[in-house]
Amino acid sequence: MSLSGTKINVVYVDDDLDFAEMAAEFVERHDERIDVQTASSTSEGLDRLAEDEFDCVVSDYDMPEKNGVEFLKAMRESHPEVPFILFTGKGSEEVASKAISAGATDYLQKGPGTSQYEILVNRITNAVEQRRTRKEVARTEQRLRTIAENTTDVLWMFSTDWDELLFINSPYEEIWGRSIDELHEEPRSFLEGTHPEDRDLVKEAMAQLSAGEPVNIEYRVNADEDYSRWVWVQGQPLFGDGDEVGKVVGYAKDITERKNLKTDLEWYETLVNSSGDPMYIADTDGYFEYVNEALCEITGYEKEALIGGHVRKIMNEESLESAEKLIRSLLSSENQRGTFEMEGITKGGGSIPAENHLSLIFNGGKFQGTVGVVRDISERKDREQKLTALNDVAGDLITSKSVEQVCERTIEASEQILDFDMSVIALEDSGMLSPVAVSKNIPPAGMADMSVTQGISGKTYRTGKSFLINRMTAHEDADPQGPYKSAISLPIGDHGNFQAVATTSDAFDEKDLELGELLINHTENALERLAHEQRLQRQNLRLEKFANVVSHDLRNPLNVAQGRINIARENRKSEHLDAAADAVNRGFDLIDNLLDLARAEQDITDTEDVAVAELAEDCWNTVETGNAEIAVDIGSIVEANRSRLRQLFENLFRNSVEHGGENITVEVGSLPDGFYVADTGPGIPVEKREDVFEEGYSESQDGTGFGLAIVKQIVEAYGWKIRITDGQEGGARFEIFGVNDVSE
Repeated sequence: MSLSGTKINVVYVDDDLDFAEMAAEFVERHDERIDVQTASSTSEGLDRLAEDEFDCVVSDYDMPEKNGVEFLKAMRESHPEVPFILFTGKGSEEVASKAISAGATDYLQKGPGTSQYEILVNRITNAVEQRRTRKEVARTEQRLRTIAENTTDVLWMFSTDWDELLFINSPYEEIWGRSIDELHEEPRSFLEGTHPEDRDLVKEAMAQLSAGEPVNIEYRVNADEDYSRWVWVQGQPLFGDGDEVGKVVGYAKDITERKNLKTDLEWYETLVNSSGDPMYIADTDGYFEYVNEALCEITGYEKEALIGGHVRKIMNEESLESAEKLIRSLLSSENQRGTFEMEGITKGGGSIPAENHLSLIFNGGKFQGTVGVVRDISERKDREQKLTALNDVAGDLITSKSVEQVCERTIEASEQILDFDMSVIALEDSGMLSPVAVSKNIPPAGMADMSVTQGISGKTYRTGKSFLINRMTAHEDADPQGPYKSAISLPIGDHGNFQAVATTSDAFDEKDLELGELLINHTENALERLAHEQRLQRQNLRLEKFANVVSHDLRNPLNVAQGRINIARENRKSEHLDAAADAVNRGFDLIDNLLDLARAEQDITDTEDVAVAELAEDCWNTVETGNAEIAVDIGSIVEANRSRLRQLFENLFRNSVEHGGENITVEVGSLPDGFYVADTGPGIPVEKREDVFEEGYSESQDGTGFGLAIVKQIVEAYGWKIRITDGQEGGARFEIFGVNDVSE
């Protein structure tokens, strides 16, 4: 390692400050790379070392506080590796021996003239260069070991006679199913984890390596897994002096599920490259120190173009910020590994969505850089984008106003999101499946009606099962209505089916089937919603007719009775007439409540955003509440029919006033998923809280027993829930929950 152009920071400790400063000046003149700071005492020298980082320490021997050797011993407690040169006028073999024994790097006696400073400069630069070289070797070894532990392949090194294991990494234990400790004790024990039929092959390869020939073999391992694992082993001899083999090295790759990888790099780099994943090493500033072939292949760069360059060459600025954020997070925690997503950049300017598995490198407890393993996640990102787009389509479908609109939006999504060029939706009607929406690429011949008993289309509808067909001609139920060779056929509940077709074989895969099923599930939900709304509309019409008939047939006799009572009252007064009038009025109340109950679910789907607080206060002003007071503290906005929600609040307010008296306080407040109406009245006993919602239940002589039944019917029509609890001041509290607050 050369020090050319590299700064060298030196601290010189000498109680003769004038001499120290003169020496410092001569040293800096001889070598402009050296910067010398002086200290007049050993304590000041130790302070300087604690405050700044120095490459070398130069010290006098004979000083007041501590002599040079004592200073060296004190310094070594905190700086064991910094070079130390004893530069003293007191020269003796005894001093030199003590200094070297205490760990001094060098010893130099002061002399007359200035030539001594040139010698001192040489001693300083040699000591610093040796230390930096040792550090670089240690750092390189540590990084290679880190890379080795990041690969899934087994890296190994044995003595030539196979009697000593020199190195092996942790994947050995998983692939062979045996322990590393056992292998250290008996280096040939890996043969016991080799298939009995393959052991002779392995032994021949071992002999071949020991003889100086490389090997390349495949065989079965792992007795615990019935030797079901296959490994591909490459090994090569390392020659020492002359032609003698000094060591044998190599790697074993699990090829049970992966293809063989072949390389021609040195054994350690070969093992790293054989993982198949793009990998790199960067220093603390983000500059490449190593890249493997896989990274070059995916980015389009040559190795020489990347090494020495910054990592921003292969990732955008946002990804670079993510990497820096992860590194800072890992440095502040005990974890040394993490993952972040990055947008990889190729030499040609293209982008690759990737996942970077990053590990920190430490040497002597000091952060030295990072190892990155980059994995292409294009397929995963494409799937995520399609899922997001399908989720947006679900929103479009659920707001569609007609069956045709639902089907056409589905076909459009199949083309634009799933890349299905030709697809069709056929709905069942009177035993026939009739196309209602088709892709523009479907020819007219592909739009014919088909019986539910015919072909794959009919089988899909009848069985409710999905089909992925890659060869139409080989499928017994296929009856293609065109030159189609592969298809996906999906049921749409009881409504019909969806089919995507292609004129080539093997045009679809399981991923296409899965995404297609997700889209059609949204379609089925939308069609079910439309069908439900149509059923509600028909039901509401029947209820309206029923209510009108009941209202007319009951009101007419009551109107006659009311008129007769009024005529009778003109001629005489009677408590019987008063009771009869009350009964007639109660009859009118019952008719009104019956109509409300019958119409409670009408207009449920005709919704708007309703501010709960504003509506509650408006309802309070339309109900007879006497001296009762209301407190409203809610900011929720719900999607509902304003008239039906008004009916709910008015009935709850009437119930509170009728049962709690005219001097109560009614409170309307919010719940995490809804709202409540509470009062300060007597409350409702636990055993009666279910009964009060029954139609006709009332404990009031004047009540009809329909008010709370109507409340419950409106709540359930929206899919909400209602329960009764105790209020904070002992009254009744009606909690409506399961409500979506659209203001959030």
